[in-house]
Amino acid sequence: MKLLIVRYSAFGDVILTTGVINFIKSTGLFKQIDILTDKGFSFIFENDVNVNKVLQYDKSLTFWQYLGFLQNEVNDYDYILDLQGKFRTLLLRFFSNSNSIGYDKKTWQRRLFTKFRILEKSLEEHVTERYIKKFIKTFSLEEPDIEALRPVINIKDVKEDNSIVVHPFASKNTKIWPYFDKLVEKLVIAGFSVKVIGQGVRDVFNKKGVINLVNKTDLKEMLEEIKKSKFLITTDSGPLHAGVALGVKTLGIFGSTTRHFGFYPEFKNSYIIENNDVICRPCHVHGLKSCPKDHFDCLKSISVEQVFDKVMDILK
Repeated sequence: MKLLIVRYSAFGDVILTTGVINFIKSTGLFKQIDILTDKGFSFIFENDVNVNKVLQYDKSLTFWQYLGFLQNEVNDYDYILDLQGKFRTLLLRFFSNSNSIGYDKKTWQRRLFTKFRILEKSLEEHVTERYIKKFIKTFSLEEPDIEALRPVINIKDVKEDNSIVVHPFASKNTKIWPYFDKLVEKLVIAGFSVKVIGQGVRDVFNKKGVINLVNKTDLKEMLEEIKKSKFLITTDSGPLHAGVALGVKTLGIFGSTTRHFGFYPEFKNSYIIENNDVICRPCHVHGLKSCPKDHFDCLKSISVEQVFDKVMDILK
């Protein structure tokens, strides 16, 4: 049988599909597994031995061009596993003769929990477990251990440099810990080689002893820098999942978002630091531009010393 897995975006979500692919391949159900993703993320699967073909989606296509793309490129599959669940992937499933399997995004449960703190039990699963749940039911499979769903990215010919990589950016301001610059200074003073990666304001990291790669790498190059390192410190963002997938010890600093949204790194050698005493978190499903309470306690209450000590404890 042939299977097409669909996940267009975003960066971290696409990375998480690699573990799902790995698990499905291990079942032996499919002779061929292909992935359909945004062309900007296709490099994630370059060295994935479980993927036969990467179909590249161009989000600039018009509606009619998109339908033409589906007609020409997406055919002859026994099953389509839709891990996006958006209008364009629903179109794909509608116009295809393939059997289709979706996944429960828990959209309304997440929103109700955020607003009213109800339905918490329904949000216990990691997103990779949600990805695979209907697939398992369709084929009467046993539910796998979370490590069987661990994302994996293979990068060849990368030499480790024993550095600590810091990614201090996120798509929303309420996910960004405000003391990354001070942490970087403390790590440098402690004798670590520190690299800062990502896209954002770089001036604050232009300091002696810091390798400032802010705005200097594309996503593929950023993965290579993470792979070289021995430790990654990051926000709740795509690079968090990249660190896990690359087998690097990873520490995520969480503020306005919580594990109920399904994106905590639940895998070995991944760690979280947060303040669960701040009762107003989570304040939004995706994070916000600014703290709605104007205090930002969820992240301001996490000290530099607290994060530094956590890093030292993990590296022992």
